[in-house]
Amino acid sequence: MHEHHPDTIDGDREEKSPYDEFEQRIRRIGIFIGSGFRHVWVRWLGLSFSEQTGHVVAFATLVALIAYTRYTIKIYKAANHTADAAYRQLETLDRPWLKEGIVSNFAFTFDSRGSVSWSVLITVTNVGHSVATGVSAPAILIAPQIGGYFQEPLTKLTEFCDEVANTPTNPAKYGVSIFPGDHVDIPASPVFLSKDVNRVSFDDQGSRAIEAMLIGCVDYQFPTSNKRHPTRFIYDVFDKSKPPGPKVFITVGKTLPKDQVGLFRHVAVGGEYAY
Repeated sequence: MHEHHPDTIDGDREEKSPYDEFEQRIRRIGIFIGSGFRHVWVRWLGLSFSEQTGHVVAFATLVALIAYTRYTIKIYKAANHTADAAYRQLETLDRPWLKEGIVSNFAFTFDSRGSVSWSVLITVTNVGHSVATGVSAPAILIAPQIGGYFQEPLTKLTEFCDEVANTPTNPAKYGVSIFPGDHVDIPASPVFLSKDVNRVSFDDQGSRAIEAMLIGCVDYQFPTSNKRHPTRFIYDVFDKSKPPGPKVFITVGKTLPKDQVGLFRHVAVGGEYAY
């Protein structure tokens, strides 16, 4: 008696997805590689020609996929680098740049206790191409100790201006706005306490003297940048009535009229920094 086998309808056949077959091949390749090199040849010979062909195709596809992925990542990084460079260039060309000029606006005065009070006028000019907002120009007096002329003012400038930059501000409420080509005058009133005068003063031909400096920063923002930008400065302060020389000190206790107070950029470290 013949056994009857029902016809198989094509629609009832279980079809495998090409992705499932590819995944199975990749899994088998992983097991195949992980079993150790000493078994590779034996296992390879045990495969049929169609299985060997399938593994080769799957492995080649995997290699191609890895290569394509690496190439895509490389293109993505290159595109990002190009975009960042273009943005930085655009920001540099179209941003505001602020430059300062400073004059004495009041006498450099020693009071009865030996403390110094003074006032300066800081003229800030926008030499860039867009508006600067939240502009301020804080400044302080310092006097480095003997031997600290080169490094000490730069260190104190960094500490002072970093503190200014890290202090939260609202440009809509604090500071002024300066449009391209315009300028504003910002007064500052730095002081130097008597205890600091006594600490750093030294003998200068029979008199006590200090090597005074004005340090500070023009701090500002602009709409296309999410960070604050400073123009940092260091000025040597000197007595114009003394003979000119490489270092002109200020005599402790001698009040200088405002027209007798000289300022020049601190030549040892360049005097001005903007970014």
